[in-house]
Amino acid sequence: MNATLHVAIRDPFGSETLEMSSDATDTSLAGIALCGGQSRRMGRPKYSLAFGSETTLQRVVRSISQVTGRIVVVGMEGIDWPEFTLPVTTSIDPSPYPGPLAALVQGFETLPDSVSHVLLTACDFPLISPGFLKKLVEQRNPRDDIIVVQEETFPQPFAAVYQRSILPIAKSLLDKEERSLQALLKQCRTRFVPAEEFRDVDPMLHSLRNMNTMQDYQELLRVAAGADQ
Repeated sequence: MNATLHVAIRDPFGSETLEMSSDATDTSLAGIALCGGQSRRMGRPKYSLAFGSETTLQRVVRSISQVTGRIVVVGMEGIDWPEFTLPVTTSIDPSPYPGPLAALVQGFETLPDSVSHVLLTACDFPLISPGFLKKLVEQRNPRDDIIVVQEETFPQPFAAVYQRSILPIAKSLLDKEERSLQALLKQCRTRFVPAEEFRDVDPMLHSLRNMNTMQDYQELLRVAAGADQ
């Protein structure tokens, strides 16, 4: 059994104020955070894991809020929502554990049509930083349906911006019982941005580190606390 790790988390946003991006007031942009996975390997819901004085979900929402003021959190039926100190819209998955593709569509359909782009991430990326997200949304353009960060040969669909134009393709994939965001990346006009281009705002690329097991979680706590330095 893994012992619970107790560490003091340094608030990465507390020591300096990130200048609010103009995107934060851009009504064509929104953020979507997913928290509907089964967490089988973790053994407990990832969204409720403590990360300093917050949960992982609260921390991710706080990072998104530095980039856009419109946020939707998509989760499963019966979720015990944490308290949010920011304006957040919650939305329930259309069915139990439908997969991230359906959750992305659900998030988009919760938003008004005036939102043309969404920034997508998930509660199991607690180290994703506002600077990383800000640089990602700055890549938006009308030509690309999706802009996704690619680390080596792996595109990370939870570090990506999706244009509303993907919805017909996404729904077609869902009709074929496809659940994967990777399938969507292959079907759309997708621009793959090398992760190396983000080292100026995230030198160690911690924003791309996710957690699937308790060991992963404890390791990210150590990283956040600076215990590995």
